[in-house]
Amino acid sequence: MPSEIVLALETLLGLLILIAIITGIFTALFYIKRYLENFAKKTKTKLDDYLVTIVKWPFFTTTLLFSLGLSLAYIKSIFPALLPLSIEVHIDTILSIGTIVFVATVISIIINVIINQRVRKIIEGEPDKETILLVVEKILTYAIYIISSLVALSILFPPTIPALLSLLTGAGFLAIVVGLAAQKALGNFISSLMIIISRPFRVGDRVLFRGDFGFIEEIGFRHTIIRTWDNRRLIIPNSVFDDEVITNLIIKDPSMIGTIMVDISYESDMDLAKKIMVDLAKNHPKVTKDMEPAVHLIDFGESGVKLRLIFKVAHHADLWDTTVQLREQIKKEFDKFGIEIPYPRRQVIFTSEEEYKSKRSKKVEGS
Repeated sequence: MPSEIVLALETLLGLLILIAIITGIFTALFYIKRYLENFAKKTKTKLDDYLVTIVKWPFFTTTLLFSLGLSLAYIKSIFPALLPLSIEVHIDTILSIGTIVFVATVISIIINVIINQRVRKIIEGEPDKETILLVVEKILTYAIYIISSLVALSILFPPTIPALLSLLTGAGFLAIVVGLAAQKALGNFISSLMIIISRPFRVGDRVLFRGDFGFIEEIGFRHTIIRTWDNRRLIIPNSVFDDEVITNLIIKDPSMIGTIMVDISYESDMDLAKKIMVDLAKNHPKVTKDMEPAVHLIDFGESGVKLRLIFKVAHHADLWDTTVQLREQIKKEFDKFGIEIPYPRRQVIFTSEEEYKSKRSKKVEGS
């Protein structure tokens, strides 16, 4: 068999081996990733979700480097003359970089797991601690990957570390960073630190932002994520909070005062309506006893009077359901006792043609 055909077959076989190994490893990784994500969704805290997100790509990169390096080493052992010299020289480098990234990933996983297991019980119901913990976790993880990346670069390009040191010690480095590092990115980072220190809101807090009600889901170094009541995600740069008003509904005191506005007709018994509304609020299990429910006459309308019921619930999470239930109960009780909720009406008077002409002629004579 001609040597050209043999070389072509060896090349094809080597490529097939390389593709088969990488495909098999990534197939296994896909199922592992899906299992970990499903497991993380079942936990109460967000730490497991962040852990899967943070280590996902480094773990994939490590696997890719290892599979590539081992595949090339295997092909080299079977077909010594197949691989170019430039690739053979860098096989050990690829394996070394893969080992570094793998070790960094393992260390990151161990640190995150230790933090998760040690503080899971402590942070339940304490947004302050969970927020600080997530920030510390991210700082440690990023530090590990930055150090491992520098070590990997020093192996791949030996002059990297001296060059970086000379750049860091250069007089113009700070000016370069300030001028080129994107003022918005730097502003977002500084704003994130201010949020962490001053803590106007924490992970899990219920907030109102630009008319949207939602929950603080994540506080990052660049942006904050708010999950709205209808399950949308608002991704807001941290620097926006320097100029925007955000309403925190549960900080310091999670209790809330609810209001219900009801119109009744002028002919209805106002005292009875007020008594019904107060009694229903007093008997509701979610309404607290430390503030008595009250009904006030707010205004006189075209078709009736406007009443306002105020009541207090222990937590903002109970406000919506309590308000909806009280409205429904008030409507049923008003129907039962004949208290009318008015609606716009117009009175139309019909006259005969002769009567209309008579009135018109009298107006003409009078003018």
